[in-house]
Amino acid sequence: MFKTDQDIRPDKILEKRLLLLVFVLTATIVSIGFLFAYPTYLRPIILSVFIFIILSIYITITILKSGESAILYGGLANEILKDRKICYTIINTEGKTVLQNEAAKEFLKKIPVLTFLQEHAVSDENNLQKLKQLQLSAEHFKEETLEIALKFDNKTVFSGQEWYRVTLRPISISQTDNTQKISNFDLKYNTYLFWSLENITSEKTMDTIFQEERRAFYNFLNYLPLGLYLINNKGKVEYVNKTLSDILNTPKQDILGQEITSFLPKNPATEQKLPNGCTQYTTYVKNAAKEIAEYLVKVDCFKEGNEVQTRGTVIGNIPTNAGLKQAYEQAVSEVNTIFNLSPFG
Repeated sequence: MFKTDQDIRPDKILEKRLLLLVFVLTATIVSIGFLFAYPTYLRPIILSVFIFIILSIYITITILKSGESAILYGGLANEILKDRKICYTIINTEGKTVLQNEAAKEFLKKIPVLTFLQEHAVSDENNLQKLKQLQLSAEHFKEETLEIALKFDNKTVFSGQEWYRVTLRPISISQTDNTQKISNFDLKYNTYLFWSLENITSEKTMDTIFQEERRAFYNFLNYLPLGLYLINNKGKVEYVNKTLSDILNTPKQDILGQEITSFLPKNPATEQKLPNGCTQYTTYVKNAAKEIAEYLVKVDCFKEGNEVQTRGTVIGNIPTNAGLKQAYEQAVSEVNTIFNLSPFG
């Protein structure tokens, strides 16, 4: 579970090479001491001193190269610490802060992450459940990412509420990735919790606005005084609004997936092609009052991606007055315009 990158981190490589240099220099000093203690072994001791000196020079060169990489790595790490958009905090198993970036210092103000979240969390069941989940994940060193609503102004009902994406990730400087094999010592001294808090209020607000607009648009189409339907490239009904469902006196689920002519039979004698490429025909349907009612069905095709689909408008209570008929046709044209300009498929 714990991910360690000690074998590739420049600072860790530099640390290992420095320790190796200390070991080789110590061996060199000890060998020089042997020159005076055991003069009879002069040649092998001089040879060993020479070898240790060569090793020291080689390790020093590699340390210089590692030092450049470590400095660059430190600079990159410093850029992360200076990140002012996302709050980063690393704490130990005792809950004490080990490292924070500037954004976290300003935002949390030395308050522990969980305590801060508990103080400002919006009091609803879903939010409180998420807090409990974060607390359990922290106790059991498990990764977790949740979106939590926080409130910073209690004077009004809605003001000051913001959304944050809270990420918890355990990190370990031990050599094992298996939590079952981690010793109590490593768990206490070599394991840390990495927290990040990202403000996603704008993202959430836009999503909410989009959902509200979509719901309003759906209701607008659903309750138009015109029946609407959409047929896919297989000739099956894919969408039908509430008005048409009422006209046909049939539940939506019984219409979807069927052929529309089963409910709105075509009458070749009344079918006619319009100048704009659409067709229309008159049909007769038994309404909820068990009476035969006359309806005008206007149909046109359009391309959705690589598929050709069909949409139709059903108008009831057809007047004999030519002006009113024209008004109905204009309404149909406006509905078609809505479909054409709609951001939804």
